[in-house]
Amino acid sequence: MTTPITADTLATELAHIDTALAAAEAEVTAGGSIDLTGLDDRIGHLCGHLAELATGDRRRMLGPLEGLISRCDALGQVLAQARDQTRRTDGPSMEQAARAYSDQSRDSGGQ
Repeated sequence: MTTPITADTLATELAHIDTALAAAEAEVTAGGSIDLTGLDDRIGHLCGHLAELATGDRRRMLGPLEGLISRCDALGQVLAQARDQTRRTDGPSMEQAARAYSDQSRDSGGQ
């Protein structure tokens, strides 16, 4: 027989997920890479158990769940900024490519 899930157990799991997301956000901001493998399963497991809680306990979870959504949004923004930065810095810039093309055209006699 399994022990019923309590609001406190879910709140603790939410706090752990929030901490993991905050660490991931900081790592990406610092230029590092992250591995979020399994996070979706953890969140799905947590959300799946919400229905087992009493109505008052479910209401108590609204604030922490909204916080989790905000944390996910913030991480998404940081990841998008990192992606955009990588696109700007990987490979030659448009100016470098244009200059290289123009140099090649001069070297080949404009042909």
